[in-house]
Amino acid sequence: MAEGIRTPTVPLGTDLGEFLGHEIVGATRSIKRFSRSSVLGPIDAAVHGFNAGGGVIFTTKAQANSSLAYDANKMAWVINDPTPANNGVYQKQGASGSESWTKVAELPVR
Repeated sequence: MAEGIRTPTVPLGTDLGEFLGHEIVGATRSIKRFSRSSVLGPIDAAVHGFNAGGGVIFTTKAQANSSLAYDANKMAWVINDPTPANNGVYQKQGASGSESWTKVAELPVR
């Protein structure tokens, strides 16, 4: 049975508008709009840093397994596999065109 959304750090009595952030401009009251950087900033930073270091990002583990033309020790992320356990940080084993990708860690962001 679904338990709903837990918000342990939101004080009792907080209404939805306060939780999301009201914005009042003149006589118009609306919900605050958040910038991409304020919402996704840490994730964008991790992905850009990984790519800048020469890392590769695959959507699925199957996509990674079919892409073996990388040198040994190349790092890759699998980020959206239908099997959640397949998502993670992988390292290429063996010479270009052979061997496989081995999972070495969980993703640094969720």
